[in-house]
Formats: sequence, C-alpha cells, structure tokens
Amino acid sequence: LYPNPSAGNVWISVSAPAHAVVRIEMFDLLGRVVFSREYIVDPGEQTLQLPVEQVRSGLYLCLLRAPDASFTRKLLINHP
Repeated sequence: LYPNPSAGNVWISVSAPAHAVVRIEMFDLLGRVVFSREYIVDPGEQTLQLPVEQVRSGLYLCLLRAPDASFTRKLLINHP
C-alpha cells in the first residue's frame, strides 16, 4: 500500500495465483465504508489503483479480500 500517507491515488500490489475477483474496502475509524470496489485480477503480480481524492483527510483501514486470503492495512489520507 503506497504512498502512505497519501494526498491522491493509492496503489496496492497484489500477487494472484489465478484469475480472481478482489474487493478493496476502506473504513473510517467509526467503521463506516468510505470506499468499496471490486477488481478482476489476472494471475501474477499486479498493482491496483485506489482513487482516494474524494476521501476526506484522516486515518482509514483498508481491507483487501480475495477468495483465499484477506489483509488489512492502515492508510493516512492527508490532503493539503
């Protein structure tokens, strides 16, 4: 997940063993979903873009869900 902190687009690198649908969700610290999108990924290493220009400055949790795994990372959005 980079850049972190970010003021614009955020990128997530994923490695998929097969074709899959991946869901990325961002939650504020109150648990509200502020961003949600599904991506279709091909086998191998890929970079997915999260357009967060419209998300307010603050600390968020990014959840990536794939058919065989999931992970959560903190993300700080800091618009000038």
